[in-house]
Amino acid sequence: MGSSWLWFFITAFQSCLFNHVLAERLETLGRVEEGDLAYKHENGAVFLIEDAVKEQPRADRFEISPSGPLYGFKIEDLQGETGQDQAGAYATAILREILKASDA
Repeated sequence: MGSSWLWFFITAFQSCLFNHVLAERLETLGRVEEGDLAYKHENGAVFLIEDAVKEQPRADRFEISPSGPLYGFKIEDLQGETGQDQAGAYATAILREILKASDA
């Protein structure tokens, strides 16, 4: 397999993991939680939510939004309960993909 195909599969798997995390958060998508990486709409900056109660009004005004992880070499460390949820989703998605591959 050439390196371009390998890169294609890696990025597809990253997208799969992101979608899995997003699916787990659909019901609470407008709410920021400690450990979230939030996206600042004004300038595209991403920052760690350390105090959800303080940051929620900004989310309500659509100044910031919770973002999902795009797993790779440069991902921020997952923190807090949200980080643990995302890490669990990450592990679950990997296991599902391994099981699919072993059935093929």
